[in-house]
Amino acid sequence: MQTRLRQFGRLASFLFVVVCLLGLAGPLSAQTESVDDTVSFQTRKISELTRSFATGEADLSVIEQALLTHESEIVSTEAVLTERADTIRETLERLGPKLDGEAASVTAEREDFRAELAELKQGLSQTSQNLAQIDRLTQEVEAVRRSDFYSDLTQSAPMLLHPETWAEGGRSLVNNFGRLYTDLSAHLQDEETGEFTLEANLALIAALAVAILLAIPARIWLVRNLIFPLGKAGYGSSLDVVIGLFRAALRTLPFILAVILLATTVEALDLVPVSLATVMDAFWLSAIWVAATASLCSVFFSVSTPLFPFNFSDQKRAALLWTFVVGAAFLIGLDHVIRIETNVFGKVRELDVLMRGSVAIMLSVLILLIVRAWSFPEGEKDLTQRESSIFKGALRLPGAVRVVLSVLACACILGALIGYSSLAHFTTTRLFLVGGLTLDAFIFRDALVQLSTAFTHFLFAKTKAEENKSDQLQFWLSVLSTILAFALWVPLALLLIGFEWSSVQRVIMQAITGFQIGSVNFSLAQVAIAVATFFVLIGVTRLVQTTTQSRVFSRLRIDPGVQNSLRTLIGYVGLVIAFFTGVSLLGFDLSNLAIIAGALSVGIGFGLQSIVNNFVSGLILLFERPIKIGDWVVTSSGEGIVKKISVRSTEIETFDRSSVLVPNSELISNSVTNWTHKSRLGRVTIPVGVAYKEDPEQIIEILSKVPAQFDKALTFPEPQVLFTSFGASSLDFELRFFIPDIMETMIIRTQARIAVLKAFREAGIEIPFPQRDIHIQPADMDLLNKHMLKNEE
Repeated sequence: MQTRLRQFGRLASFLFVVVCLLGLAGPLSAQTESVDDTVSFQTRKISELTRSFATGEADLSVIEQALLTHESEIVSTEAVLTERADTIRETLERLGPKLDGEAASVTAEREDFRAELAELKQGLSQTSQNLAQIDRLTQEVEAVRRSDFYSDLTQSAPMLLHPETWAEGGRSLVNNFGRLYTDLSAHLQDEETGEFTLEANLALIAALAVAILLAIPARIWLVRNLIFPLGKAGYGSSLDVVIGLFRAALRTLPFILAVILLATTVEALDLVPVSLATVMDAFWLSAIWVAATASLCSVFFSVSTPLFPFNFSDQKRAALLWTFVVGAAFLIGLDHVIRIETNVFGKVRELDVLMRGSVAIMLSVLILLIVRAWSFPEGEKDLTQRESSIFKGALRLPGAVRVVLSVLACACILGALIGYSSLAHFTTTRLFLVGGLTLDAFIFRDALVQLSTAFTHFLFAKTKAEENKSDQLQFWLSVLSTILAFALWVPLALLLIGFEWSSVQRVIMQAITGFQIGSVNFSLAQVAIAVATFFVLIGVTRLVQTTTQSRVFSRLRIDPGVQNSLRTLIGYVGLVIAFFTGVSLLGFDLSNLAIIAGALSVGIGFGLQSIVNNFVSGLILLFERPIKIGDWVVTSSGEGIVKKISVRSTEIETFDRSSVLVPNSELISNSVTNWTHKSRLGRVTIPVGVAYKEDPEQIIEILSKVPAQFDKALTFPEPQVLFTSFGASSLDFELRFFIPDIMETMIIRTQARIAVLKAFREAGIEIPFPQRDIHIQPADMDLLNKHMLKNEE
C-alpha cells in the first residue's frame, strides 16, 4: 500500500512538471529548428569564404572582415544553444528516469526532450567546428596579408634619383589635384549640395573667425594666465608630471575646439564631396596630432620648469629638439593626408616612390638632428649641487641607441635613393611613431608613480614606524605603474609597426585566456590572480604576526625570545601556504610537485646537504631555544649579542658592531657559551698580583672590602677572595663577586680594578713588575770575556 502511494506521488509530481513545461515545449522545438537553420547557414557562409580565399576571388580585407562578423554571430548562436541545452537538462533531471506505470504522455515528452537535446549537442558540435574553421582561416588570411605587406616593403621600385621618376610622379600628382579640384568645383556648383550662398558664406566666415580666435588669442591668454602660472606653482612638487600632462591638455584644447568647429561647419554646409570626406577626416586628425605633439613638447621640453623624464637645462638644445620633433610630426601628418588623397584620386608607382622616398629622406635627416641635439650639453657637466639633484635621472639617449638610430637613418637615406623607398618610409615613420609612443609611456609611468606616491603619503601618517610601510607600498605601486604602462605600450606598438587589430586582439586574448605549455595552461589573468593571492596571503600573515605580537604576546607576558620564535614560525608557515596556494592557482598539480620533490630527494640529500642541515638546525633553535635574541654568546666564529635567528643562519653582532653570520649547524653541533641562557646573573673575576714581601692576610682583607663599594655587587652569593698561586713574580689572588646583569661585566670590572688600585696605594701594597733571575756558568763567563776583549781590539 505504501509503495503504491509513493508511486502515485511520483506520477503526480511528474504530471505537474509536464503541465508546467507544456507551454515551453512548442517554442523550444520551433527555436531548435530556427537555430539549426542558422547553424547550417553559417556553415555554408564559412565554406564560401574558404573557397573565395583559396581561389583569390575576393579581397583579403573583405574576407577578414566577414570572418570577424560571422565569428561574433556564431558566438551568439553558441550562447543560445548552450542556454537551451542547460534548460532541457534541468527539465530531464526533474522528470527523472522512467518508472513502472508511468503515463504515456510523460514518456513521450521525455523522449522529445532527449531528442531535442541530441540535436542541440549536434548544433553545438557544428558551432565549435565553425569557430575552429574561422580561427584557422583568419590566421591564414593574416599570414598572407602579412607576407604581402612585408614583400611590398622589400620589393625594389624605381630609383628616386631617376629623372623619369620625378617627371611621371609630378605629372600624376598634378592630375590628382586636378581631379580633386574638379570634384570640389562640381560639388560647390551643384544647387542640391554645397552651393555657396550668402548664409553659407557668413556661417563659414564666422566659424573661421571663431576658430582663429580659439587657436591663437584664446590659447595665448590661456598660456599666460593659467598654464604658465600652473607650471611655476607645480615646479618641483611631487605631482609636477601630472600637472604637466594637465598643462599639455589645456594647451591643446583650444586648437581641438577650433578644429571641431571648422569640421562641423564644413560638414553642416555640405562643402565637401563624398570623395573628399576621408581626405578631410585625415586632415583634421593630422592637425590635432601636430597640435598635441607641439603642446607635449612645449611642456616637457621646457627649461624654465624642467620635468621628468627629460629635464632639459639647455635652452638652445631644447628649442632645437622641439623644432625637430614637431617638424617630424607635421611631416608625418602631411604625408598621411597626401597619401590618402592619392589613394582616392588614383596614383602611379612613380608618385608613390617620389612621396615615400622624399618623406623617408627628410625624416632620416630629422633623426640625425635629434640624435645630435638630444645629449648632455657641456654645461650640464658643471652643474651645482641643487641643479644636479634636479637633473639627476634625466632621460637621455644611450650611446648604443644613438649609434643604432644614426645607422638606421643613413641606411634609410641610401635605401630611398636606390629604390627601396617603401622600406625606408616604413622604417623612418615607425621609428618616430614608436619612439614617440615610448616617450609617452615614460611620461604616463612617471605620472602614475607620482599619483601612487601621493596616495601612499595620504594613506600613511609620517611617523617613523609608518615610513617603512609607505616606502614598501610606494615601491610596489611603482612596479605596478611600470607594468601597466608597458602593457598599454605593447599593443599600440604592434599596431604601429603594421599588425592588424584582429591579430593584436587575438594576441591579447590569448595572453589573457592562456596558452598551453605541456599540460599546464598559462595566462596573464591566471598569473595576476596567483601573484595577487600570494601577496594577499603574505599580507594576512604579516597582519597575524602584528596582531599576535600586540594583542596576544603582550598580555601573556611571554619571554621576548619565545615571542620572536613564534613570530618567525608564523611567518614561515604563512610563506609556505602562500607559495603552494600561488603555485596551485598557476595550474600546477601539487601531487606532481610531490613526485618531483621525491625524485630530487637524493640529489638534495647530497648537493644541498649543508643547506638542509642548516634549515633543520634553525628549526631546532627556534623550538628548543638554546639561544635566543639578546643573548650574549661565545662561539668558535666570534662573540657577541644574538640579533636574529633565521632558518639558515644566526646573526651575531660583536662588541665592535660588526655582524657575524653563523650557520645554524655550527650552533647545534659545536659547543656554545651562552652567558644569559637561564638568567643574567653572572660572576665577575678580578685577578690581582702583589709582591712576595706583602702579607697575604692583609691583601685578603683589603680585597674583601672592595665589592661593598659597588651597588651592583650582590651580597649573596657572598664575594670571595682566593689566594690562587705563587707566581713567577708575584703572589696571585682573585677577587670574585656576583652582579645581577652580566651584560655590565666590563664596566664593573673596570670600576673594581680602579678601586683595588686605590686601596693598594693607600695601604702601600706593591704590585711588582715581572722579574727574572739569569744564572751564568763559568764556561760561559770565559767565552763572554773573550768576546768583550775582541770587541775592544
